[in-house]
Amino acid sequence: MIIREKLFSKGMWTRQPSLSDVLEGHRQRTIHSIKSINNLDQLNEGFLTGIVKVSLVEPLAFNFAAMTFATRTEQIPGDWFPQFEFDVMRGRCYPKTVARISIPFTGNRDLLEYTPNQSTMNYPIGARPARINSEVG
Repeated sequence: MIIREKLFSKGMWTRQPSLSDVLEGHRQRTIHSIKSINNLDQLNEGFLTGIVKVSLVEPLAFNFAAMTFATRTEQIPGDWFPQFEFDVMRGRCYPKTVARISIPFTGNRDLLEYTPNQSTMNYPIGARPARINSEVG
């Protein structure tokens, strides 16, 4: 299988910041801009609106119900195949089935470039439900 796309092209495997690093940097820059206020007269509605607007990151939301799928046959260059592929010569093209999958989404498209760092990701933590006394008295 050959995947030619920029999806998750930045992150720990490329020695670049991961998604959590990018989001933490954005949060730190927002906090720094707030802490750099040295005059309370700067805290007017326009300034605060600007800080809130810049600090928001629109999350990705995928619409899998509207996903489309199409296949076609294309001539794929032998250079695109892994080196361990048998019977593939560099400089030649081979007919291969190509699948195009399109999933509409909303949100900040730049987030698609960054790999989520699973080793430092914080998973959602829910409150433990209160223990119910099951004894009948």
